[in-house]
Amino acid sequence: MINLSSVFAEQGKEIAITGDVVLEKGLISADADVTVKTDVKIRNNAGVVCAEGFVEFEYALLCDRCASETVKHAKIKINHVLVDTLNNEKNDDFILIANKNWDFEETLTADIILSLPAKNLCKSDCKGLCQTCGHNLNEDDCDCKKTQIDPRLEKLKEFFN
Repeated sequence: MINLSSVFAEQGKEIAITGDVVLEKGLISADADVTVKTDVKIRNNAGVVCAEGFVEFEYALLCDRCASETVKHAKIKINHVLVDTLNNEKNDDFILIANKNWDFEETLTADIILSLPAKNLCKSDCKGLCQTCGHNLNEDDCDCKKTQIDPRLEKLKEFFN
């Protein structure tokens, strides 16, 4: 938790969140903690409190096609307007800071999860696994017979010839 009382109270006041934040295992990566390098500034500009900056991290996920572990590097922009009261509780444009204490790690975790790709691939041209034997086709071709085509779809082969 970061106490923002002084930032909300004084126009022009700025604090920085720099350094490493360790997110516990299971939040981003199932196997290990994730260290996030932060460079975020929180400032009061004419009564509007904004959090802006960047965070960088590496994460490991399984490829959606071949199931091999993939380590990627990401740098995402942080940009939030922080408020201590809301007129409309359903407004998602602002982050409500209760008692002037901000759970930065919770917001950071949500930002990171939302920035991750919907489809995680080890490489853009990943060939995936053989549907018959499960061999990783990125390593080499397998020797199994290709599955028979459903007779109802046989006519579609003409499109590829």
